Amino acid sequence: VANDAQLALLLEGSDRLEAVGTARRILDEARSGHLYASGGVAQTLTMSVGIASVALPAKNFPAADLHEAAKRCLFAVQSCGGDSVTSIDIY
Repeated sequence: VANDAQLALLLEGSDRLEAVGTARRILDEARSGHLYASGGVAQTLTMSVGIASVALPAKNFPAADLHEAAKRCLFAVQSCGGDSVTSIDIY
C-alpha cells in the first residue's frame, strides 16, 4: 500500500550544495535498507526531494517564495519518476 508523506526542513546556514549533499546521503540510506517504514517492517522506501535555496535573503524576503520554489522542484522530481533530488537557487 502506497503511503505518501511530506516533510519540510529548513537548513539554516547551509548552501545549495550542502543541502543537496545531505539529501543524497538520506536517499542513499533509504536505498540501502537502513531506513524502515512504520512498525520496523522493512519496505522499499523511495524519496523525492525538492530543494530551494537563497544565498543572501533580503530582510523583506518572502519565505513563501522559497517554499513555492522547493515545491516546484519536488513536482519536477516526481514528474520524472521520483526517488531523486533536484534543486534551484533563487535570488
